[in-house]
Amino acid sequence: YLAWIVDSTEIRRETGAVLRDFEEHAREGMRLHFNVWPGDSSFGGKFDEHDLPVYQYIDWVRYSAFDGSGFSEQWVETFDGDSLSSRWFAATWASPLGHSTHRASNIVLHGGLAVLALTAESFVPSRSSLLLPAVAVASAELATVSAYRYGRFEASIQFAEHDGIISSFFMWKPDSEKSDVNWNELDYEKVGLELASRKCKLQLNAIIG
Repeated sequence: YLAWIVDSTEIRRETGAVLRDFEEHAREGMRLHFNVWPGDSSFGGKFDEHDLPVYQYIDWVRYSAFDGSGFSEQWVETFDGDSLSSRWFAATWASPLGHSTHRASNIVLHGGLAVLALTAESFVPSRSSLLLPAVAVASAELATVSAYRYGRFEASIQFAEHDGIISSFFMWKPDSEKSDVNWNELDYEKVGLELASRKCKLQLNAIIG
């Protein structure tokens, strides 16, 4: 089965055809990704550059492999150093709607946290940074070098605030963006705000095709 769990509560479970698609097309495993990037009226809400900078905080990430009867912890990442371990790489491609480009300098390690920043392009975040006026926008995406198969994937994170800001923890089969490769993606994706309640919208996706 595929299950999405938030604060120890199962929110969604998939079996049947969706599960079979992942078993067939993602046999080599999927990478863990975290990102923050600007949306628009077509997806994510109304982006306002005056809300910048915004940050997604990652406290820890844990992978436990499934051994046929239970889960066995393989690694825990706590981001305690001054640089990313060899387990991770920083993306440098355009964000999904093309309104920003991810860059490594928008990932800052500080106080045992990995902080993903969405900023003005002219502004490079640091541990003691101040906002500059926004012209173009730079975003961030962090991903594991390796892909993983059956297991439990956990993280302690705080999504980035504001409407029009997409902030995610997701799994992605490498090369899914190519036209001749079956797309396989699993998401926890904060896509904006319910403006009346000021509560975030959280999508739990299983994307195939």
